[in-house]
Amino acid sequence: VSGSQQLGDKVELEFQAFRLQQYELNGNIIGSKTFRVQYEAVSLSSKALRRCVVASWRDLTGYTNLDDLLANSVGALLVIIPSDLDALSPTDKTLFSELEHRLATVRTEMAVYVTHASPDASAILSDVQSSSATTKSATQQLFNSIAANTFQFTSTGSPSSNPLTYKPKNIIGRLSSSERSAPTIAFVAHYDSHAAFPGAAVGADSNGSGIVVLLELLAIFRKLYEKPATRPPFNLVFVWTAAGKYNYQGARQFIEDFQSDNSDDHHLELAICIEALGGAGPLKMHASKQPADGSAAG
Repeated sequence: VSGSQQLGDKVELEFQAFRLQQYELNGNIIGSKTFRVQYEAVSLSSKALRRCVVASWRDLTGYTNLDDLLANSVGALLVIIPSDLDALSPTDKTLFSELEHRLATVRTEMAVYVTHASPDASAILSDVQSSSATTKSATQQLFNSIAANTFQFTSTGSPSSNPLTYKPKNIIGRLSSSERSAPTIAFVAHYDSHAAFPGAAVGADSNGSGIVVLLELLAIFRKLYEKPATRPPFNLVFVWTAAGKYNYQGARQFIEDFQSDNSDDHHLELAICIEALGGAGPLKMHASKQPADGSAAG
């Protein structure tokens, strides 16, 4: 960030920002197509075309024109998010989650970034908001262009020269029955985390409870399989799947591999999905395809 007061000294600041995701899934381009930023900082109320809108996440939760803003083909958006999400109240966590979900599904030509709240970021936001808080006359606008603080945002990142080809990597554990043609029971849970801004996705993933339960089940059943006398007539497979947030692509890959690698003597009797057991709310069903009209899932 290059900040300057036209009648004073120029000051340069640098802080880390995380770009909105960009990926292709089933032929659909999702996210932000642009990474480059070189615009003057403005507030949400600004009508300038070539601009970098700086806003607090709270301002965006109630902003009704967000879709119109992201529909612009030129410009950038920088969202200041809390440095500690755990400190938010339950109500604020819900609002933040709704905003993230909204941003996770957008398609925009703009460069969209988030940065954690800091004294410098908060000072820039306050200055930008105060400079556009009131309607100014032509004389006031001319005076501000000479004497007021201005901030120019410039990105230093660069796009990858090689497209990223991602293949889900599943982690598989097995407990085998002594019977050759024993059926198989699979316990499945996804292990990866995901966020609208992948660089900011740290800590426990959204299915931490499922991962813990899967490990505990493996430890319990292992004791039964250690001795032939207590070994059940089933093969047990414990699968930690990747790409859970991308329509469960890892689970789909496991099913395809299992079907191709196993003969008719080995079949999958039951699959138990262990997903978000620690979460609240109603039971949800995942459908890999759009349910047909009139079906039980439709």
